[in-house]
Amino acid sequence: FLGTGFATFQDIFPTYRNPTCDRASIAWHRAHNSFLEFYLGMGLPGLILLGSISAICMQKIIHGLKVRRRMKSVLIALIGAVLFVAVHSMVDFPLQIPGIAMYFSALLGVGVSFCLTNSGRHAKRRRSDVKSGQKVTRAPNVMPEP
Repeated sequence: FLGTGFATFQDIFPTYRNPTCDRASIAWHRAHNSFLEFYLGMGLPGLILLGSISAICMQKIIHGLKVRRRMKSVLIALIGAVLFVAVHSMVDFPLQIPGIAMYFSALLGVGVSFCLTNSGRHAKRRRSDVKSGQKVTRAPNVMPEP
């Protein structure tokens, strides 16, 4: 229920596998499923935490798809990347490879922040200022004298 700890798969798995299935010289170091490996390490509380974080990220991405008017293709690509990594994690362990995990984390972080920035509320306020005839003044670009 609470998991056995990370990097314990090779110690735990021999008690559950049938020894007649393969040669005794084969060493199993990882489960070929990232979710099972995570469940083995963290247990049910870890899976609940992972599911909650995944649901929040997908909720933010879907909100970004509804609100953003431009560059929705970035969010569609992000959804594709999240689904690809999730499906691939069911048959292999891509997120245990540091290069894939770093690129995926960077893509997910930038994508979710992209959903939260420049949302419809701020864009509507700027458009209403322009429509009402208010002139937006900006500070001039003045270079300091040397």
